[in-house]
Amino acid sequence: MKIVKTVKEVETYLAKLKYALSLDNTIIEFQESRQVDFARMIQYTNKYTIAELFPNESPKLVVKEELKKLNILKL
Repeated sequence: MKIVKTVKEVETYLAKLKYALSLDNTIIEFQESRQVDFARMIQYTNKYTIAELFPNESPKLVVKEELKKLNILKL
């Protein structure tokens, strides 16, 4: 099944997401250990990627800040 969203739908979703992230009580869940990761090499896991890209930073705060930066690339 292929799900196609219009640009307007994606823009609306991102606006709602950014609003939610701007609230002080927004909780971000970052799964450091996922069941699918047990069968993977460590360098192919979310935990490894976040640690490599953002050493010495809180994964939850990093994910929250990166989600705020999402935008649509219009060609």
